[in-house]
Amino acid sequence: MELDEERRRHAETTKILRKKERQVKEIIIQGEEDHKNVSLLQDSVEKLTQKLNVYKRQLQEQVNSLLFFSILLIRTSLKSLLI
Repeated sequence: MELDEERRRHAETTKILRKKERQVKEIIIQGEEDHKNVSLLQDSVEKLTQKLNVYKRQLQEQVNSLLFFSILLIRTSLKSLLI
């Protein structure tokens, strides 16, 4: 009787252990997936940051060009007024 009770407890403990092992395995797999996703997102952020920097540089070049041509236009207009 006592032996049967001990066997039953052992079987229940073994069942719980297997369940916990599966849960740990699932958590490890999820952690690995999360790590992979973080790496992919970091790569995306880096690429987008590079694109943003290119756009900023292009915008600054356009602003500089507009300023340059505005100054030329003003000079030309002033010269024509003085003549």
